[in-house]
Order: sequence, then C-alpha cells, then structure tokens
Amino acid sequence: MKVIAHRGAGSTTVENSAAALKRAISLGVDGVEVDIWPTRDEGFVVLHDADLTRLTGRPGWTSYLTLAEIQALRIG
Repeated sequence: MKVIAHRGAGSTTVENSAAALKRAISLGVDGVEVDIWPTRDEGFVVLHDADLTRLTGRPGWTSYLTLAEIQALRIG
C-alpha cells in the first residue's frame, strides 16, 4: 500500500504550501496530491479549492484574479 499525503502535511503547516510538501516528504510518504488552478493571466496556483474564501476570507475564484493579485492575499 502506498501513502499519499493530501495537500501535504496540512495539519502542521499551511496546506499545499512548500512547507507542507517538505514536511510530508520528511514523514516518508510515497507521494503528495495537490490541486492546481489557473489564474486570469494564465498563471497557476496550488490550492485545494478554486474558491479563495476558505483560506483567504476573500470571496472569489482563482480564475478571476491574476497571479500577482492572489500572491498579495493573506492566508489565515
């Protein structure tokens, strides 16, 4: 059986962050599952939900914002 980390090690770090992926790998998982969503300017972001509300508190979809606009949002 293989162990796949969903969103990285999100219980100890921000889900889908570089830290979550590194933590999952350090725990010895066989793989990591992430979701990738497009931005308005044809960029991509790694987020579980295309809707930004849950993580940022700002309603909206990744496809409505540019990569720079999404990078300026605070997660929390």
